[in-house]
Amino acid sequence: MIPYGSRRRRLPLPTIRKLDGFRYFLEPNLSELQAQAADGLIVMVNLTDISSDAVIVTPNGADAIQLPKARTALAPSFLKPVCTRLGAARMAWASKRDVEKVDGDDGISDEELAWLWHGCVKPVVTHPREKNTLGQGGSHDGLARVWWLGSGVATSLPFHAARSIVPSTK
Repeated sequence: MIPYGSRRRRLPLPTIRKLDGFRYFLEPNLSELQAQAADGLIVMVNLTDISSDAVIVTPNGADAIQLPKARTALAPSFLKPVCTRLGAARMAWASKRDVEKVDGDDGISDEELAWLWHGCVKPVVTHPREKNTLGQGGSHDGLARVWWLGSGVATSLPFHAARSIVPSTK
């Protein structure tokens, strides 16, 4: 649906695709994505109770991987209210996309960032090296940058901040 004045109307895909910049609307072009991945990975992440997966685009192609440790049922407590709220919003056909702050939430704990690291980020960034799909050249073995694109619950996750827990030296 495209906003039009105070009402919304449906436009057929051929009409939308004739608009400037919308040639491949809802029809991604893999070769264009691969060209954009020249400086690093493009990663699309979807996390659900049923299955959690990532599609990783490199200059040499795309690959899908399962993220069994990142299923929302296994998520730490910070994510469960977000899942519930997003599910309710979808059922109510809400148009609001942003995830609101949970009452009493002062940030994400080290344990929660570790869950995100072990369940999603680490498998994603190690997969292309293991499969030798990064291509030649470039800094950091092709991982100079990673573009994270989350869908659903994953839209609000801090992939860039994920890390393994470092034992305390106290």
